[in-house]
Amino acid sequence: MRSLLRAPASRAVAATAPAAVAALRPMVTRRKSEIPTGQFDIDALRKAQWDLASVPDKAHGTLQPYTFDPARERAKSWRIDEGERRAEAEVRAKGRYWLPPLDYPMSAGVPPLLSGQQLCIHYERHHNAYVVKLNELLKAKPDYVKLDLIDLIRATANGVDNAIFNNAAQHWNHAFFWKSISPHGSLSVPPALEAALTNQWPGGMAETNQRLRDACMAHFGSGWVWLCWNANYSGPDGSEKGRFEIFSTKNAETPLTMPGMSPLLTIDCWEHSWYADYECEKAAYVNGIEKVLDWNWAEWQWKNAKGEKYTRMGLI
Repeated sequence: MRSLLRAPASRAVAATAPAAVAALRPMVTRRKSEIPTGQFDIDALRKAQWDLASVPDKAHGTLQPYTFDPARERAKSWRIDEGERRAEAEVRAKGRYWLPPLDYPMSAGVPPLLSGQQLCIHYERHHNAYVVKLNELLKAKPDYVKLDLIDLIRATANGVDNAIFNNAAQHWNHAFFWKSISPHGSLSVPPALEAALTNQWPGGMAETNQRLRDACMAHFGSGWVWLCWNANYSGPDGSEKGRFEIFSTKNAETPLTMPGMSPLLTIDCWEHSWYADYECEKAAYVNGIEKVLDWNWAEWQWKNAKGEKYTRMGLI
């Protein structure tokens, strides 16, 4: 990016850059002016960044459009921009929660499973509604304002404050779901995680994915399906510590309130997560979910749950 901005601009770059910069400027302004709601158009921001990153073809002098590269996008998804970190810190300092930016462009959806329209409805309407409602509820509950989101969920669980719990848990569950999926899923399942899953379920990844599908189809009504690590499990002879578990929860319920349970992946089984694309065909959504599951994210959470160092995709 720096070398591009320092280099002499071609006619194509010169024509594109002002439009991209113009698109970026209101994004920055809106981020500052609307920071209490924590909402800004991250999709437009990323599109403007991509326009600036396009480079001219040296042989023909034409501008080459951005093309989706799954490996490159997955590498990007592990980094949260410092500006986003600071913006979120400012929102939390004011006692509010915010809608976290997606790691992929909203307009493109999560191919091959979800369209841009489905993702937009789910993220900007449903998820954002939980964040807005949570911030409204917290205005009357100053004791909860400074709590971390996970602590807030645990403090309000089991009927202590159903309204705050439902919105806080749904906010966290959705944020975790966006991390559990990525465009075109994982290039491969990390070897250590695959070996551990195969050790528990001899059918390996095929059996793991089938168990996830079965749990989704067996779940009645709204809720979530989880792949978790149960650190409290001990084998019959005491030699085996911890095991994977797949189960579903109703409505906003989350494993965060279950001792020893650490979520690795989640699948949204609320109807709004697929209706724009598949209408009443839940099975079509469920059967395609394995194509977008991010097993690199799952391994990261698994290693964290066991207190092990995580080396992400060989990059660090």
